[in-house]
Amino acid sequence: MDNIARCMRLYLITDDAGRMPADLAERVERGIAGGATAVQFREKNGGPSMCARAFERIARICENADVPLFLNADLAGRFEPNGKFAGYHYSDRTLPLHPDSLPTISGYSAHAPADAVSAFAHGAHFCTLSPIFPTPSKIGILDAIGVAAIAETRQRLPHKTIVALGGVNHENAADCMAAGADGLGVIRAVMAAADPEAAAKKLRAIIENYANS
Repeated sequence: MDNIARCMRLYLITDDAGRMPADLAERVERGIAGGATAVQFREKNGGPSMCARAFERIARICENADVPLFLNADLAGRFEPNGKFAGYHYSDRTLPLHPDSLPTISGYSAHAPADAVSAFAHGAHFCTLSPIFPTPSKIGILDAIGVAAIAETRQRLPHKTIVALGGVNHENAADCMAAGADGLGVIRAVMAAADPEAAAKKLRAIIENYANS
């Protein structure tokens, strides 16, 4: 397993639920304490001031914990990010056309095996594949693609880093790992948990069970 795959074992994505910066940062910090290995800042509905304050707090937490932080590319230019971050997480709306223009580490949101193949051809370093399971944020937008999509993507991209995302929780996490995911991307399963640290710890234990087998 390469360094990128290790970083992406448990990818914690902020939930864009209108949380105040202190609450958002605290939940991220507790998720990291429980085993999150990377974080994506994805507050698309937040105003520039709120995003700037929340990002600064989260960047400091991630730096202190030596956990890479990614900025959702939809937010580029909406606020001035004050703090270190490893790179951007792109979509089909934001992925640059030339691989040389990508930062050191770049993620991409793929919604089918073919999307992932294309993203890696454009220079992405890892992909989230979603939605694996039904999830409220994608109702009426994207249908769940199931764990079979993970297996197909793994077959087509045997040496690339693939992160299962969308409706992933401790009840179905093992199915994602068994299908070939390098890691799990989670939003509600940790951010909305009564105890984000315990939720992350439970997911990380499932991941490690497969990563070390």
